[in-house]
Amino acid sequence: MPEYVIGIILSGIVGLATNIYTRMHKLDDRVDKLELKIAENYVTKADLMRFEDKLDAVILLQHDAVAPRVTTPTVGPLSSPITNLDLIENQP
Repeated sequence: MPEYVIGIILSGIVGLATNIYTRMHKLDDRVDKLELKIAENYVTKADLMRFEDKLDAVILLQHDAVAPRVTTPTVGPLSSPITNLDLIENQP
């Protein structure tokens, strides 16, 4: 088989694969936009903030499981040690 036929076949396959990939990417973008529009209609700002707080709590629990809380020495006999969770909660 002549070499130019192999080149034509390979370029056709590559072109077809590129076309399919482009169409799938455009469809994925359209689905993402539709999902966002639907989510905007059903999720309120308060619900989103509550969900973010839950995610933050889970992340902190996982972080504490991997790296235990670091405590600083107490200043006086009645003061409690400061943990990294206290520092995160008291940030402005």
